[in-house]
Amino acid sequence: MENLKNDCHVLLVTFPSQGHINPSLQFAKKLVNLGIKVTFSTSLTAFNRISKLPNIEGLSFTPFSDGYDGKFKGSLDEFESFYSSLVSHGSKFMAQIIESRVVEGRPFKRVIYTTFMAWVGIVAKGINIPSTFFWIQPAMDQVVDLPGLPRLSPRDFPSFVFIDVNSKYGWGVKSIIDQIELLNSEENPRVLVNTFDDLEFDALRALKNLTMVGIGPSIPSAFLDGNDPLDKSFGADLRWSSENYMDWLDTMTKESVIYIAFGSYSEISSQLMEEIGQGLVKCGRPFLWVIREEKEGGYPEEKLTCKEELEKQGKIVRWCSQVEVLQHPSLGCFLTHCGWNSTLESLSSGMPIVACPLWTDQGCNAKLVQDVWKIGVRVNASEEGVVERDEFKRCIDIVMEDGEKREELKKNAKKWKDFAKEAMKENGSSNVNLKAYVNEILLRQGHINPSLQLSKRLISLGIKVTLSTSLSAFNKIKILPNIEGLSFAPFSDGYDGNFKGSFNEFHSYYSSIKSHGSKFIFSLIKSNTKNSTLFTHIIYTVIMEWAGLVAKELNIPSTLFWIQPATNCDSKDKIIELPGLPPLSPIDFSSFVFDDVEENPKILVNTFDDLEFDALRILKNVTMIGIGPSISSIFLDDNSFQADMIEISSKNYMNWLDIMTKGSVIYVAFGSYTEASSQLMEEIGQGEGQIEEKLTCKDELEKQGKLVSWCSQVEVLKHPFVGCFLTHCGWNSTLESIASGVPIVACPIWNDQLCNAKLVQDVWKNGVRVNTGDGGIVERDEFERCIEIVMGSGEEGGKLRKNAKKWSDLAKEAMKKNGSSVVNLKTYTNEFLLAGSW
Repeated sequence: MENLKNDCHVLLVTFPSQGHINPSLQFAKKLVNLGIKVTFSTSLTAFNRISKLPNIEGLSFTPFSDGYDGKFKGSLDEFESFYSSLVSHGSKFMAQIIESRVVEGRPFKRVIYTTFMAWVGIVAKGINIPSTFFWIQPAMDQVVDLPGLPRLSPRDFPSFVFIDVNSKYGWGVKSIIDQIELLNSEENPRVLVNTFDDLEFDALRALKNLTMVGIGPSIPSAFLDGNDPLDKSFGADLRWSSENYMDWLDTMTKESVIYIAFGSYSEISSQLMEEIGQGLVKCGRPFLWVIREEKEGGYPEEKLTCKEELEKQGKIVRWCSQVEVLQHPSLGCFLTHCGWNSTLESLSSGMPIVACPLWTDQGCNAKLVQDVWKIGVRVNASEEGVVERDEFKRCIDIVMEDGEKREELKKNAKKWKDFAKEAMKENGSSNVNLKAYVNEILLRQGHINPSLQLSKRLISLGIKVTLSTSLSAFNKIKILPNIEGLSFAPFSDGYDGNFKGSFNEFHSYYSSIKSHGSKFIFSLIKSNTKNSTLFTHIIYTVIMEWAGLVAKELNIPSTLFWIQPATNCDSKDKIIELPGLPPLSPIDFSSFVFDDVEENPKILVNTFDDLEFDALRILKNVTMIGIGPSISSIFLDDNSFQADMIEISSKNYMNWLDIMTKGSVIYVAFGSYTEASSQLMEEIGQGEGQIEEKLTCKDELEKQGKLVSWCSQVEVLKHPFVGCFLTHCGWNSTLESIASGVPIVACPIWNDQLCNAKLVQDVWKNGVRVNTGDGGIVERDEFERCIEIVMGSGEEGGKLRKNAKKWSDLAKEAMKKNGSSVVNLKTYTNEFLLAGSW
């Protein structure tokens, strides 16, 4: 388990049923393993029935009243009033707990909720807390027309598609409508899905207006990846398991037992139960059948006319550990209603299925089982709508009897089991997807590294530096540099690690950092003045203008350190975009900052004269001073003065580079903060070499190159075997590539990246920019085209490499003893820092 990261805390709210609680608890364990604290919440109707809560550091529980608190028996006729009560009581509770955490200064970073709980997301939105929907059904349920999927008949659709919103089942439809409206109200919404890429690759990418992220199968580790052998249960059964069924299974022969279970909630009629029983008798095979007690406490099997024959043939239990049973070698097939949890658990165990869907998503899941994944067969109902005993026998015999069909089903079941395990490995798709989701919590690395490099250069000029940033970032720094003349003074921003970097949350976070930070900086300056160690100057980065205002109040001069390019692109290529703030470029700062801070203000800019000569001189009322590239590079400074907030992968990537040939390697990285969607990652993977398989072409990519979670970028870019840099064009990455003389394939995502990409292609001409297709997607052929231009032996590639070298030489020249950036910084230091005046 990683260290719990700076009290990063999420609230996970699930619908009060076993089918929602199990995958949600497993998801919570994964988050805790990645260093995230989780508060798990469901209503007392379910919580009071949990036989034994898991005791895991970092996982806490906060149940809430739903107005029934155990008195709801699960009747469908009563469900609408129960759901209405759940929403009413739950909304008040969620608002109170979320707001109380904000008041205490330790807010939840994010709220995550499951199906039928859209009201939780609505409550979170009203309090300005970002939320994520955890979809515990297959991705296919959200899509109708899918490439490669057989034609769907009415029986294949989720049953809610045909339900009247005014019927007794209308609460479910209304909940789904609320969910859709909530997602539509969000910018670039993302949905976590309990599935994995290999299983539903196309379905996960079918919707253009939201990103679906496969993070499953969400089942205990001991039965999947094996990373935690002790993780053998979900940990929150709402029923006590029966005894001795595992001992009974141990006495059976290999692959001889039929396992029958219809989930924790689905109700089967007496007629269907009779037909199943008679079908089992006709088969004559041993079975393990889970039959829950009736609401009134009776035993349904007592009504079966074949009860005595069944008791001789197999075993009936009230409840069992399904994941454990499905792993038992005596099992030969699973007769199931095809609830998504049961389907995933069977698939992950390599167990062939006899599908008997009843309602909701089960018909769709059964379609996938039989016609897409081909790991089972589906029973057919008669003209009267009844699945008869002979039909159960027919399907069980197909799956259980030796023959070509059984071997095909077993082979496919094993294939999907292997894929499921692969998805949960260290570099598997679901594990990587979940890590990427969690790593959104990391704050911008892009302000700290150039600021640290500036600090080092000031120290070399005889200036002592105290570097201050908030605890949200400071606590993430792996190793602090130990430099004489450099000290650190972190401050609380009111979140202290609980800010995830979400656009939706930025307004409240910015207000908090400004409020807390202003008080701290004021006190720090005052206390140093009393101790006769007064600060003679304050330097602050973008969006920290309040530090300049505090300095002015205390009569301390200040300077802005602009870490974006000086160039102001056209309106389509905006420099800075933040929620609640207008697009900002240096020209905007005359009214935003400088009117209240200084006359004739100066800006230190992380660029150099040769690169942006005109842009540095475009503003008449502001002096912009190029002092860059302020990067950690062994040919400009050294490569040790940095503060990584993400753990660097093993340095064996440098050993791997050493065995390549000169200029042959494509380096691909999208920074510490920018998110590349799963679809974009797929297109990139497909573009790097003509790979036909899906990414899911991961195996081919691993043979072709090397995947790492983080690396020392300046060190990699300096390596002679790197031939081009496929980048988002964040300014730090752009400058590091320029200084290294590496041509660029520009794939900008947002913010100043669009402007930087324009400069790369049209002004500096040291790279090419990818173009998007009609659907707004950069396609694989476009990546291949651009990479071939940059890496190829043609005239255009030659010009790009020549220009890249030119700018690298100029960057080095700027940082020499008498270079423009060194002279500029010396002048600034002598005139404004050492002289103590403007």
